[in-house]
Amino acid sequence: MLATKVPSKANGLISADGLTYRFPIRKGVKFHDGSVLTPEDVRYSFLRFMLLDRDAGPSSLLLEPILGVPSTREKGKLIDGIVEKAFAAVTVDGDAVVIKIPKPFAPFLTVLAGHGEVLNKAWCAKNKQWDGAPETAAKFNNPKRDDTLGMDRVNGTGAFKLERYDKSQKQTSLSRHDAYWRGPAKLKGVIIKVIDEFATRKLMLGAGDADSVYGPQMFFPQLQNMPGVQLIDELDTLDVSSALFFAFNINGVGNQNLGSGKLDGQGIPPDFFADKDVRKAFAFSIDRDAYVKDIQRGKGRPANSFIPTGLLGYRSQGSPYKFDPKKAEEHFKKAWGARSGRTASSSRSSTTRAPHPRR
Repeated sequence: MLATKVPSKANGLISADGLTYRFPIRKGVKFHDGSVLTPEDVRYSFLRFMLLDRDAGPSSLLLEPILGVPSTREKGKLIDGIVEKAFAAVTVDGDAVVIKIPKPFAPFLTVLAGHGEVLNKAWCAKNKQWDGAPETAAKFNNPKRDDTLGMDRVNGTGAFKLERYDKSQKQTSLSRHDAYWRGPAKLKGVIIKVIDEFATRKLMLGAGDADSVYGPQMFFPQLQNMPGVQLIDELDTLDVSSALFFAFNINGVGNQNLGSGKLDGQGIPPDFFADKDVRKAFAFSIDRDAYVKDIQRGKGRPANSFIPTGLLGYRSQGSPYKFDPKKAEEHFKKAWGARSGRTASSSRSSTTRAPHPRR
């Protein structure tokens, strides 16, 4: 959005060898505080994203394609020369930001589109963030959460600017950014509320307390006959849901989900899912087709892996597991060398949960 052209080999903004990307930065764009966007702000934002590199954070998404490493640290210490390497890889040339990568990386533009947020360099320094100098980068590497910008401190270039973020009420209030480069929005403001219960969202929609709500596919029939309500379906998006992952060695410290910690009908041992037959039993216990039909109302398709369709690494061949209660029972009985006659049905609460694109 902030580049006047999307780089490609056809327009000459991607080099013939696929190693250099040139982004001509749009002029006249203003941040919410009135300051003017510069190519240096864009460069700073990319460097900040990589060099802050919080533990378990997303910095590897740019570190790997740009610097060829998954982290700025080895054994807890900053890698020698990593800051200088980052500054050499991302530079400003006139009105453009130039990024050089060590080897061709096909999804690079896709990654930037999702993780290329641009911040104002001077504003960040004013808010006790990294000032953009290479000699101070180490001080801000792997910061504590309390030392990073919170949800209540934002200074972007979009059509709406943050007025207030109320964590206790799960509410974000936005006002129109009249200096938006594409022109002022038609709405004066937007209020976004997080309402966990669909029934409450439905009541708010019916009473006029909400102009738009999110309704999962399974609840669409409840909205179809509401007066004045328009249903928007078939949007091209990845629905974020909860996925189940089998952890081979669950951390039992303070973990109530393990129950007794033994396979005694009151819980499971931490290494329960390390057994292949346990995992296969669960895989055969899941009725994927019924989930698509009844929960997603036919709008999804069974997943073949945790990588969604269209992303690099997607596996096109079908899943080897189909709903088969008999096979599930067979594997449960073979699990852990058939040391126990108990089934594993009491272990469902022990699986770890994480956000995951659902199809």
